[in-house]
Amino acid sequence: MLARAKTALPYGYLVKPFKPLEINATLTMALARHRADQALAVAEARHRVALEAGGLTDWEYTGGRLVSGGRLAKLFGVSPTVLNEDWNQFITLVHSDDRPALVAAVQESLAHGRLLHMEFRGFRGDGVMGWFEAHAQVYGPAAKPSVIGVLCDVTTRRAQETRLKEAAAVFAAAGEAIVVTDDLGRFVSVNPAFESLTGCSETEIVGSDWDLVHARSETDPTWTEILESLKRDGRWQGETPLTLKHGGQLTVWQFLTPVPNPSGIHHYVSIFTDLGALQRAEIGSRFWLTTIPSLVCRTVCCSRSGLRAP
Repeated sequence: MLARAKTALPYGYLVKPFKPLEINATLTMALARHRADQALAVAEARHRVALEAGGLTDWEYTGGRLVSGGRLAKLFGVSPTVLNEDWNQFITLVHSDDRPALVAAVQESLAHGRLLHMEFRGFRGDGVMGWFEAHAQVYGPAAKPSVIGVLCDVTTRRAQETRLKEAAAVFAAAGEAIVVTDDLGRFVSVNPAFESLTGCSETEIVGSDWDLVHARSETDPTWTEILESLKRDGRWQGETPLTLKHGGQLTVWQFLTPVPNPSGIHHYVSIFTDLGALQRAEIGSRFWLTTIPSLVCRTVCCSRSGLRAP
């Protein structure tokens, strides 16, 4: 019994009880408390691991102070391992344009018990301006409430979102037809230029097989040959006949490239150039390069000789 009692903290209570029933009751309560403490320690450890795995840190606004564990201090480059800092001092680390909104959100949450969800900019520990996402709610008695929640550095995610928006803008505004297909050749997305080229809208074509618009003949390379070229060169290009929605065909130059990811290739991007348009442009260029200079030369010669140019 003494050996078991020593594993429960504290165990100095053995000095005072004298009766066996008192000793038994004290030991029982101490052991129960010890088991509860152990369960709490395990839960706290799991909580810390979960926060770390999710790139999160806990924080609490209480009594005009910001309290948090070491991760928040590391994010903002604050020296203490455990952060317990005046809120007005900490708020100086937040971008000046975002401070009023963050302060107002915290006060609104305290006053009305509303959930807090917002993103703001702040200076990270490396001195670089980063983006942070905060989620919190009111906790504690109404007389002295606190705001407690989690914070995450979303700088990388914001940068990725910006690049995606830029890519989407380029995709939509591109003058050449662009198509995204999955690894089975089904349409995932097409841009407005492709819709204009073929007459097929994105809503009509997404989810359909590539053969819906691809008028492949026996002389065209097979999909197996194209895949071999992709494996060898990382891309494929060549002439491709397209079937237009309202009949007829159009020969285009197709540039095909895979979009790899860690688990393999899930998408392909194709860019189409209307060869007919290129040929028409070439004919126009030849006209300006040959016919117009010839007319100019004849006009000059005739003017010098006093004759009227034909």
